[in-house]
Amino acid sequence: MDLFEEIVMTYLTKLDDHVFVRHQFPVKEGSPSNWRWPDFVTLDFKNRIVSIVEVSTAYNIDRLAEKVNNRENQWIIRIRDQLMTQNVIDSSWNFMVKVFIREKRCDEFSNKIKDHNGVEIIKLEDISFPWEYNIIKHEEK
Repeated sequence: MDLFEEIVMTYLTKLDDHVFVRHQFPVKEGSPSNWRWPDFVTLDFKNRIVSIVEVSTAYNIDRLAEKVNNRENQWIIRIRDQLMTQNVIDSSWNFMVKVFIREKRCDEFSNKIKDHNGVEIIKLEDISFPWEYNIIKHEEK
């Protein structure tokens, strides 16, 4: 887990006492050797929401946008099946995707998303610290 995933995990666990967070949730896809691993999956027991969480500090967000646009097949169908088979959730639960990315990539990422329903884009800077170093110059008096 990298620094930004740790920051996001801390943020997710501090939001609500009713949220369970799992890092690198294994999502089985077809054959036993083929798995997908979202950065986090959260279970909000109070609101009955499963969130698939991705964290990226990359400049190129094309692949992430592709995953989010394909979220139903990429994650939701399989995670729903797994959690229902294990009696963790039932059919009344809703799904959403939370994406934590750099502030300067948010507009472009948002433009690449075809359907924003069930997608939340969060700026990493809003939950941590500025991405770019800001040099403060002091004037001598």
